Amino acid sequence: MPNHMDATSRFRYSWEMLNPLEKKVAVYVLRGLSNQEIAEELQLKTKAVEYHVNFVFKKFNLSSRTKLMAFYYRESGLLIDELTFELSEFHTGEK
Repeated sequence: MPNHMDATSRFRYSWEMLNPLEKKVAVYVLRGLSNQEIAEELQLKTKAVEYHVNFVFKKFNLSSRTKLMAFYYRESGLLIDELTFELSEFHTGEK
């Protein structure tokens, strides 16, 4: 990641590294859902969700939900509702 980026650009750069399912998992984590709740929403096994959550942490170089939330609020410049658009894209496949 280029060092000259501002905080919002760094977040967007990292966000674009996520695949659509990882983005969806990240949004649910940011909304405060547990792995079990995310699994129910996505109709996945809890272990699969744990894997995806940990991969999101790895891509952002973070180690917890709290750190992901802090990173998001500090650096994204976005509100959670703006990420809802990402979820609607995932469901419909449209942009």
